[in-house]
Amino acid sequence: MVTGGIDAGLNASPAIDLEWYSTNYAAELEADKAIIDIDGNGEVDNAELYDYVTGVGLEKGLNPSALIDFEAFRAEGSASAQDLLTYYDATSLEEVSYTETLEYMLSAGLEAGHLPYDKVDLEAYIAANTDKLIQYYGVAAIDQVSKVDAFNYMFGSGLEMAI
Repeated sequence: MVTGGIDAGLNASPAIDLEWYSTNYAAELEADKAIIDIDGNGEVDNAELYDYVTGVGLEKGLNPSALIDFEAFRAEGSASAQDLLTYYDATSLEEVSYTETLEYMLSAGLEAGHLPYDKVDLEAYIAANTDKLIQYYGVAAIDQVSKVDAFNYMFGSGLEMAI
C-alpha cells in the first residue's frame, strides 16, 4: 500500500488524504515544490507528495486530511492538549511534535475519547453500527472493539461518513 498504492493514488490512511491536501494547501505545495520534487523532473508524484505530507508538511502543522484538526486538538487548555502533554510527559505543546500529536490522536487519544476532528461522533457511529463492528472484528461483544478499531472501520472498511 505504501509503495505501489500511493503511486497509484490510493490513500494509505483516512488520516492522510493526498487529494484533499493538494486542494487545501496548493500555495504551500507550490512554494515548497523544489524540496518536494525529489527526482527533479518538475512534477510532484504521489510518493513525493506523501513523503512531504508525512514529513515537512506535518511538522509545519498542516492537517494531513479533513479528519485531522491540529488547531482544535492542541488548543491551549483543552482536555485533548492536556492529555497530549501528559502522554508525552511534556510541559508545553512546543515540546510535542505534530508527528507525535498525530500518532497520539489516532491511538491513545481516540481511546481517551479525544477525536481528531470535532465533526465525527464516534460513539454514535459505534452505537449505530454495533452489529457490523462485532461481525467485522469477529468478537462476542462491542466492548471488545477498541475506539481505534471503530475509527479505522468507520473511515476504511465500513460505511464512510461524509465530513
